Amino acid sequence: MNSKINLEKYPSTIMKAFTLLLFATLVKTSIEVAIGLLGAVYVGISASVTGVEFDTILLNITDMLNLIGVAIADLFMISILISFTKKRRWTVPHFKESLQQMPSLKVTLFACFGLFSVAMIGGLFTQYISALFQAETPEHIEAMMDVGGIFTAEFLLTVITVVIIAPLFEEFLLRKLMMDGLLRSFSPKVAIAVSALFFAVFHMNFVQGAYTLILGLYLGYLYYKTGSYRLVVIVHAINNLYAVSVRQMPESWYGAIGILMIIVGIPSFIYVLMQLKTEHVQWAEPELNEIENEEVILDNSSSLYQDS
Repeated sequence: MNSKINLEKYPSTIMKAFTLLLFATLVKTSIEVAIGLLGAVYVGISASVTGVEFDTILLNITDMLNLIGVAIADLFMISILISFTKKRRWTVPHFKESLQQMPSLKVTLFACFGLFSVAMIGGLFTQYISALFQAETPEHIEAMMDVGGIFTAEFLLTVITVVIIAPLFEEFLLRKLMMDGLLRSFSPKVAIAVSALFFAVFHMNFVQGAYTLILGLYLGYLYYKTGSYRLVVIVHAINNLYAVSVRQMPESWYGAIGILMIIVGIPSFIYVLMQLKTEHVQWAEPELNEIENEEVILDNSSSLYQDS
């Protein structure tokens, strides 16, 4: 069975992809700053009414305010990008069907488990970069991830923002738009590498950037091999859930978690590489009579898309 998806014409060059990244970053940052300013106004009014010191109120709501700002900004950016792509005819009537593309359950599970080996490699690379540049995770990121327990409102808001909304937005921008466009003009290796590099730059700090560069290479590989936006969102979400959850665990558990990651992660990673080496979707160039509609045929007749 074949299904039509769009191999977007834009951004078909690295400069266009970078311009899109810059646009998304500036708009997202502006929204977060605006929400922060509104929060400061609210704190000022509350301080004058209640008589509580401004700094005390601000300290109590800063982390929640940051999370709310990120959530609203990401949701707004998703809607903006979808609207933007429709106006520029980057998408086709089969766009919804393309988002439903999903590999078999077996491949999906092993891709998720394989993430743990990627996380280990990313962690080691992050340690190296951090030592080399004497870099640390920005304080507001650390504070946003340190939610003080899993049975708190802040943890729930963190899960909604970091685990659900952020992967939806970032994968739509970095994989669904950028890689689809770059694959029109460049080899898969270049498209994957550029997408991963921009994924790292998007986080705007050395520590997160080092880790997301490695993660981005894995996500880009999965996306190219399967054509599945849903798969990379799931894998990205699991990565973020792990990052949030592990901070709530006792340090005495870290050794056991590391061993488990090795036992599960490495075989799963190898399996995914071997499976997708021989079974993957075909990104075919559009026929001449299809160019006007900017459509391509994605051959998903492979056993990769047959439930195991």
